[in-house]
Amino acid sequence: MDTMNTVQLSIRGVPVKVAENLKARAARDGKSLNALVVETLCEEAERKPTQAELIARYAGSVKDPEEIARMEAELQSFRDEWVE
Repeated sequence: MDTMNTVQLSIRGVPVKVAENLKARAARDGKSLNALVVETLCEEAERKPTQAELIARYAGSVKDPEEIARMEAELQSFRDEWVE
């Protein structure tokens, strides 16, 4: 990881059980807790939304025809990836 292109974040309010599970997973994987959390955040940030997430995001909230067309194209792209 290029540390010149990173920022420092603080995460508050993590439930104790979640923190314990993350610490145990990090130890099992031979990683620091920080490395595990950064890796998990990076994976989540790069993940494409599921079809259900896209539908929930846009359902009933869009009236503009151009935006609807863009959404339909995004959904079609999502479907095409599942077929490949």
